Amino acid sequence: MNNFEKYKELSAQSICQATMIFDLARSAEKLVDPNCSGLNNPAWSEGPYLAPYVGAPEIPKAHPYVIMISIESQAAVNISHTGSASRAPTSNDGIIQLILPENNGSRADRYISKLVTIEQFEILKDFLVSISAPINKKQSLKSIGKIEPVVLSELEAIIARRNELTHEISPPISNMREAVEYYNSCIWLAQVFNDSEHYGKRFTLS
Repeated sequence: MNNFEKYKELSAQSICQATMIFDLARSAEKLVDPNCSGLNNPAWSEGPYLAPYVGAPEIPKAHPYVIMISIESQAAVNISHTGSASRAPTSNDGIIQLILPENNGSRADRYISKLVTIEQFEILKDFLVSISAPINKKQSLKSIGKIEPVVLSELEAIIARRNELTHEISPPISNMREAVEYYNSCIWLAQVFNDSEHYGKRFTLS
């Protein structure tokens, strides 16, 4: 398997794994969200969501479900509130409020999309290094004249977005649609650099 085929395999595994994890997480989010209760709720008109096997009874959606959290989640809450993994926080009413960032009602969307976008760049970077192609802003500027402007523009855009998500504390919020589009841009760039000795001079975006 050559470097490009290996790149395609790794990048495909990464994005498909991320979208599947998102589907599972978002499906669970809907089931525990009171705003999604009711069989005719718009939340169930578009995936992802859990559905019964063909012929099996419908999953009840009249009321929200509760989730029994993992040992890891409990430890994270404990450490963040009490400084000890083994000591749980307390409150007068027994409820610990976790004010966590979300995107359109989803905590999974922004975090999974952010992580897979960064991972996609790292997979692409590894391939580009193997063929001595530019992997950062400084190198891309040195490639002006070698790289078709449309290719250079796309490369600089994915570098800039990766840098935002990696280095900024509060970057513009990402989502899974953007992550899949980012993957599409990465694999297009990899194809361009792989196919042309002159860094994409024969290629333009369709």
